Amino acid sequence: MAFVPIVMAALGTAATGGVVTGTAAAFIGGGLTAASIGGTVMSAMGQRAEGKAAQSEAEYNAQVSRNNAATALQSAESQTIAGAREAKRIRSRNRRSADGQVAAVAASGIQMTGSAQDALLDSMIEGEMDAFSAKYQGQAAGHRLGSEAGNNYNRAHQQVAAGRTAKRNSNMAAFSTILSGVSNTGLQLASFKT
Repeated sequence: MAFVPIVMAALGTAATGGVVTGTAAAFIGGGLTAASIGGTVMSAMGQRAEGKAAQSEAEYNAQVSRNNAATALQSAESQTIAGAREAKRIRSRNRRSADGQVAAVAASGIQMTGSAQDALLDSMIEGEMDAFSAKYQGQAAGHRLGSEAGNNYNRAHQQVAAGRTAKRNSNMAAFSTILSGVSNTGLQLASFKT
């Protein structure tokens, strides 16, 4: 508590327009300098921590995007396979149906020509179109999900780059804060010496 009278004397002298000299001036100058340096260091540390946090967040988000991309790729493969299986199932069903039609026509004694043959051919064409459509839909879904995976990978790269940039910018801001603080402290010290 020995510093209280010195501060009070300095404040009283400053309030009356006097000049602070001696121990009071040294105490105030040293205190202001220490406070200035402390504030500068704390500000710089905060800026660096902010940059690290932004980079960590960006890396986390990038990993989420990579996970989403991997899931989309798996789904794309599943959709393509499912479309091919559905096409195979439709073709198998159509063959059984065509075989049944041929057997029914043969059992009735009708020759497989003319309208009976046309009906069978139409049925086979329709069945093949259904199979092609199922396969195409599976491939289209697979391509869409593959594109989504690519977008997620691109997003991950962008997020990592943004995190690095945020960290770099915060480091530059911290360096700038330190330079500014050193400059201001030097000016304060110079003003107390005069």
